[in-house]
Amino acid sequence: MDLPANYEKHVIVCQLCDKVLVKPKTLQCLHSFCSACLLIHFKSIPVDNRANCSFSCPSCRTVTKLPVSDVPVDSWLPLLPNSCLLTALIEKVSLEGVKTCGPCSRGDVVTTAMSWCYDCGEFLCEHCVTYHQRMKVLMDHTVLNTEEIRNKPHKMAETEELCQTHAGKVVEAFCYDHDHLCCLDCVTYDHRKCQKVKSLDEIACGIKESGVIKSVADKLKWVEDHTLAVINSRSNTIEELGRKQEAILSDVASLRDEIETLLQQMEEKLKEELSKMHEAIVEQLKVQSKDFEYICKAAENGKKILAVSEAMGAENEVYVTTQKLRKRCEEHDRFMKSESSRVFDYNYEFVVNDVINEFTRNVLSVGKINIMRAPNNILPAFLKDRRIEKLLEINGKCPTDSNHCWFTGGLFTSKGFLVLADYRNRRLKCFNETGDMLSSIDLRGQPWDICELANGELAFTVPDESTICLVALSKEGEITLRSETMEVGTGCHGIQLLDEALVIACSNEIRVLDRDGKLQSTRPLEDRGTRYVMANRDNVVFTDKVGITSKDLSGSHVFKYRDPDLRSPRGFARDHEGNLYVCGMDSNNVHQLTKDGLLNKVLLTAKDGIRNPYAIGFQREGTTLFLTQMDCDVVLLYKLVTRW
Repeated sequence: MDLPANYEKHVIVCQLCDKVLVKPKTLQCLHSFCSACLLIHFKSIPVDNRANCSFSCPSCRTVTKLPVSDVPVDSWLPLLPNSCLLTALIEKVSLEGVKTCGPCSRGDVVTTAMSWCYDCGEFLCEHCVTYHQRMKVLMDHTVLNTEEIRNKPHKMAETEELCQTHAGKVVEAFCYDHDHLCCLDCVTYDHRKCQKVKSLDEIACGIKESGVIKSVADKLKWVEDHTLAVINSRSNTIEELGRKQEAILSDVASLRDEIETLLQQMEEKLKEELSKMHEAIVEQLKVQSKDFEYICKAAENGKKILAVSEAMGAENEVYVTTQKLRKRCEEHDRFMKSESSRVFDYNYEFVVNDVINEFTRNVLSVGKINIMRAPNNILPAFLKDRRIEKLLEINGKCPTDSNHCWFTGGLFTSKGFLVLADYRNRRLKCFNETGDMLSSIDLRGQPWDICELANGELAFTVPDESTICLVALSKEGEITLRSETMEVGTGCHGIQLLDEALVIACSNEIRVLDRDGKLQSTRPLEDRGTRYVMANRDNVVFTDKVGITSKDLSGSHVFKYRDPDLRSPRGFARDHEGNLYVCGMDSNNVHQLTKDGLLNKVLLTAKDGIRNPYAIGFQREGTTLFLTQMDCDVVLLYKLVTRW
């Protein structure tokens, strides 16, 4: 990771006292502070706010909730984990070069240190070590040989992460079902029915060689980049508003010179209004900038903690750190996306009263200040919060088509084309981004749905022949039929590529074939009528005659969506945030669901001009989607746009 050369020394500095950490304690946000500094911070909390045993991080304001309640603040420190990782780093940094004994130095005697006292936080010579071991008040201190620390830094960094639910218990496992770090009590009482719970030793093995560290580092960089963008934007806006303010006041002063007596009182009034307005907006921008600055600090600290953990931590420590940082990234991501609708660029505009120029005696004000807000799209917005906007209508009919078009499936390809299956006219048709038809190909059977293979070829289903056929697509959009086919063995409709396998909807079952057409597995369904399917490594989603259903790999329901306003569900799509879009053919609408199968909103209805919507698909990692209608030549292109 791209970090400054002295990042280690920065990490071991307490952000409360600005000195090297002494007995560091780590909060849930991964900021660390001296134990003594934290205790002072705890005691500064108003007495009325101490009952729930929670406090805000002095650096980023993240709330840390202790796993107890109604205990005095003097007892809070032992409930927080010691940062063995930072302690080891402090010792490592402290050992650079030859060290002298601390107690001897205070007596104006220079002796070479041979040991380090963890509790005192200073180096000791051989004589002072003996003194430490004999004094009753000091004999319980942890004294370590400097060579031992130099030779075994990883051992010093081993950590026992404390459980956030059960006080005093050590984290020893991870529950995949709940995405949660667990102690043995958690596993026994709270996660005994969970299907996938593994020990830290098992799942942390090899984490330094995996892509987990890079993934979390990339997320931290994303958070840092976006928070810095907002902070810089706020700073630039404040500067620009200051320049605009000065320009407006200069204009007012020029008018005052011409009509001094008449405008003097109005000028003072305008100054007061402008000053208050500017102060309010600047304060708002500073507060907003400060919010993102806290997140930026958290991301910067996370990067350094991750680097330290990677360099010095044991694998358990690295795993715990990455899990915490990943969750912090998710919290930052949610905050930034929720703030996206409130991040504006402001500007001032001075509008001179027209009557002023006529020098009449009826002028009551010099003018007014308009605050202009313009979206800057610094922060992304959730797709589920956006509105839909129609881009264009595509005429999908060829001159030689003998029937109305019925596009039952399609996709946006990696080459940027829209390829649709015209079931009624037995054709595949390719369109460019402006809706022009580039090519079409006649087929023997009726195509239903299409997916793109890893090599760029397209596979499409032919239900009446129970086969999967292949076509090649050139960079100019020309479609060429391949001779290779795959037998499915039963009627096949919806098709999707998952890794190297083909997932196919076959009415009353879902079949999985390998790339050579060999059957890998079959998943029976309770009801017939499944025409469309999507799957990932954890679950499979499909529509039937009454709704849309998601099941996990064991066959258990993840969700079942049924709604009287969704009749005859047909094609559906998933955006890159996991939201689902389901066509209601007989209800003439499109429902937008969350990834958990809950209705977010009805995105399109008959009032929007759609009739019998049938197939729908999203552009990869984009916001553009297509929508087809039964027995209709017109294909609609839409885009999800921000509400402002």
